[in-house]
Amino acid sequence: MSSEANIIAIVIDNKRTYIRLDTFRNLFESSHIYYKKEYQNALQNGSMKFKILQKLAREANIPYSLFFAPNDYVENEIERNNTELFKGVDSGVISMSGRGSVETRDIGLIIKDILKRQILLNKEYPNIDQNTIKDSLRSATGDILQQAQKLISIIDFDLDEFRSFQGKEKAYDYLVNLFEKHNILVSRSRIGAMPQSINKEVTFSGVTVKHKKFPSIFLYSKDETMVGDPTGRRIFTLLLLLVCIAKGKYSIVSYNSRSEEIIEADEYRIVEEILVPSSEVEGLAISKIQEIRELSDTWKVTPRAALVILRRNGCIEKDNYNEIYEQLDDAYLESKSSGKSHPWTSKDTTKVKTYCGIEFTKKAFELHDMGRLSEGDLRRLLLFNKKPRKFLGDLRDTL
Repeated sequence: MSSEANIIAIVIDNKRTYIRLDTFRNLFESSHIYYKKEYQNALQNGSMKFKILQKLAREANIPYSLFFAPNDYVENEIERNNTELFKGVDSGVISMSGRGSVETRDIGLIIKDILKRQILLNKEYPNIDQNTIKDSLRSATGDILQQAQKLISIIDFDLDEFRSFQGKEKAYDYLVNLFEKHNILVSRSRIGAMPQSINKEVTFSGVTVKHKKFPSIFLYSKDETMVGDPTGRRIFTLLLLLVCIAKGKYSIVSYNSRSEEIIEADEYRIVEEILVPSSEVEGLAISKIQEIRELSDTWKVTPRAALVILRRNGCIEKDNYNEIYEQLDDAYLESKSSGKSHPWTSKDTTKVKTYCGIEFTKKAFELHDMGRLSEGDLRRLLLFNKKPRKFLGDLRDTL
């Protein structure tokens, strides 16, 4: 190569060896490493220490030898890997209200992890029937009410039981258990338990991954620890992702829970109908923010979602809607700017089982007990950071 602009120096024991810049870029830009400070510094400085290259390659699950391979070979490997990696996820983002700045590379290792789970369960549990929720609304021609009722019937959703729980967290757990009972695998973002970090600038709601028996959901929430109503938002998003699976839509899904506009997407309206049947609010008249908060607790949604549902059903005047929306938005922004977090922290065992999914974690231990998985297999499946030997026992005790 004739130009220094086309190469990057790899420093080994104060000696330099050179690799192609396009190879270096192609490999890291195809992974979540693209936003890391060490990578960005290397692009600016034109060099990187070999130990840093090894560290970043390991994080990105890239064999470091690829950085020294011919670029044509590297491009073929990237294309082959992406074809395999994203076969369960369609390209593009399903955006329902303009929120979302994410690419598959931002969550590539997480999707790969979900695909591994699907492959394992499909192999070890061959007698499981095809999933009845998957694509069940793909050809639906009925109105929103009919589609909501059909999905409610398929998943055996009991609205009275759902609302009977004290607090939204237990209502959320009810939904997860219900989904997993129907072989919908649910994975939730957990810092420290995932195979990769996610760029803080990324905004999306979740991902649906196709499979004929074990369709899967990855639920993303980056501000879980902050004051607000993360559980109410999580409940709505979880149901939204389920509706996408029923509609045969497998992709990154994005919606803005802070949108002042009424979202018209069918998927969104079906979720509203499941949580708050339109017949229930017919003739209701609401004008005070405290009434909104009380209804949101009953319905297990955020106050903002309750406000939107009421507005869609003509239960609140537009001027009143705008005023209360601003009050809710101000309260949300104030809670975020305060930096105040919830008074609890999640245990490592909770992080692992909610990222891996409770049902998948149970089945992994079941396969271990049957002699189908070694302890090493179990660790590689469930753990992405070193844990004490007793950790697996502690994890089992929580199930």
